[in-house]
Amino acid sequence: MGFLINDKWRIKVKTLALIGCGPRGISALEALSIEMEHGNKESIKILIFDRDEIGCGRIWKTNQNDNFIMNTPASHVTIFSEINNEKNVVYKDRPTLAKWVSRSQEKNIKKYKEEEYLPRKVYGFYLKWAFSLIISKLRKTNEVILLKEEVLNVECDCKGFYTLRSKNKYEKITHIILSTGHDKTPQYNSIKRKILFLKGDSFADINIDSIGNKNNVFIKGLGLSFHDILSSIINKAGGSFKKRPDSDFLDYISTGEEPKIYAGSRSGLPIPARGINQKEIDFKYESFFLNYKNLNKNKNKDFNEEIYPLLMAELEHIYYKKNIENHRSISESLFFDSQHRKRRNPFKSIPEDIYTIFKLDEFEKINLYKIARPFSNKNFASQQEFEVNLLDVIDKDIYNSSEGNIQNPLKSALDVIRDNRDFLREQVEFSGITSKSFSEDFRINFMPVCSLLTAGPPIKRMYEIKALIESGILTIIGPEPKLTSDNSGDFFIHSKHIPNESFYIDTYIDGTIPFKGLKESQSTLLKNMYNKGFIRPWSNLDSYGVQGGIDIEKDSFRVISKTGAARKNIFCIGIPTENPRWFTQVGSGTANKFSQFSQDAKKLASTLIDDLVSNEIFLENKGC
Repeated sequence: MGFLINDKWRIKVKTLALIGCGPRGISALEALSIEMEHGNKESIKILIFDRDEIGCGRIWKTNQNDNFIMNTPASHVTIFSEINNEKNVVYKDRPTLAKWVSRSQEKNIKKYKEEEYLPRKVYGFYLKWAFSLIISKLRKTNEVILLKEEVLNVECDCKGFYTLRSKNKYEKITHIILSTGHDKTPQYNSIKRKILFLKGDSFADINIDSIGNKNNVFIKGLGLSFHDILSSIINKAGGSFKKRPDSDFLDYISTGEEPKIYAGSRSGLPIPARGINQKEIDFKYESFFLNYKNLNKNKNKDFNEEIYPLLMAELEHIYYKKNIENHRSISESLFFDSQHRKRRNPFKSIPEDIYTIFKLDEFEKINLYKIARPFSNKNFASQQEFEVNLLDVIDKDIYNSSEGNIQNPLKSALDVIRDNRDFLREQVEFSGITSKSFSEDFRINFMPVCSLLTAGPPIKRMYEIKALIESGILTIIGPEPKLTSDNSGDFFIHSKHIPNESFYIDTYIDGTIPFKGLKESQSTLLKNMYNKGFIRPWSNLDSYGVQGGIDIEKDSFRVISKTGAARKNIFCIGIPTENPRWFTQVGSGTANKFSQFSQDAKKLASTLIDDLVSNEIFLENKGC
């Protein structure tokens, strides 16, 4: 296999193991293939493992129901990293998801060509097509082996070679990439006295056959998973939605097979819809306030003092400029644009004279926390009173979303967060802000609000929720729901903000997907690697310390071992690294943009290829 020279082994054939073959794993392979095409011609051996479906992974598996849909327009989705004006591209044919669907001749694909938000399984088919293209490229110079197996353990011998154990044993591995994606939470389906509890991390995997029209179901959580659960129950019952002749609003056509559905969350607000997409794939937002010029370049920044004010200045600029344009004139909007840019200190509020001259008090102020928590500190005399308030909020969201993410003042302002997410990542990741600010300001306060306001579903989901509420099938109870039981063992759900009403339930579905750090991981592989000291959880180290996902080097993506040193030949990318990273659940690149998703893969591949092309590679034979 090789021989030792100065603590390095001269290896004839290097073997790379990729563990996990969803979007992040595929992006790493694509980046590796590009690096090899531009430089390395040496052959390596590549083992690709996935326990679910090789080429797309579990979340995007191709046998799931149509009602599980994406929340990103298909025209903006790609797995390819090369952009249109790049020279010497390796992948000449690199369509977006929308373009791939539009040219497909497969019946089960081309029927979606008019849809903007596609079923997740369609993205799965696209990933498998792209994966086959990437593997064909890699196989020209390398041996590639596909293994539908779950890797359970990693061992290291005295020479530093790794052995992977699944149902089989794979020896003499020189490099490992961990791209295991979402931790697979064990499903539970248990009966406690008179109530059935259901839980899982992907609702596409949960069996709801036992739920029928005699049940009273409560769904905990009103995020994206809530829509998956709700649509699954409605689909099983055979219900349908019919568009009203005079508007885009819907009526729900019941079959009588639906259970009574209750739902609730801490805020009591279903995740708002994204604005209808009005941005071309080459759209690029240029920030004026939220940029490097206004930012302290040092680490240990305070999020609320040094970053959030810049973000709000940017949001307010777009929000008021668009309001003035829509309600007055383009010329006044342009005048506001120039004066606000010239006069505003981005760390302070809008100057009083600007506020007065442009009569900004005519427009409702934008406050992210109030938008995300419209019912906080409010009590309601009855469920009916709360529902009136809720439907008013839903109607406003439908109106705002229908105007689009450029034309509508609020949705265009909120899209500024999405457009600047990569920039925000740079500031907060890898302890870029103080641990106190990360824990209190960013992680506890900002992150939930940001996710709620920027990661929403397409507008059709809000029309469906409204129709289900009006039909009486769905009841969204007030904020902070609480489960209680009486002396007979019956269970009830009620909101702390509606003290006089509670609702009997016999089925409780937990639709939340909380992030689990490395120490809480249910992955047998990651637990074993942690126990062996190959990996450690990231921590921001002081009394405010937050421990999270796998600790990695910032630019190389090498994992950090229990000793605090980088493990030279083990890399990790994507969701397992959440907390040293932020918003790693993104499952695609952005069309014609070198997004963070693609940058991560390129950095990892660049580090890896430097080692792979060398005749001598470092194998860690200490402490194995």
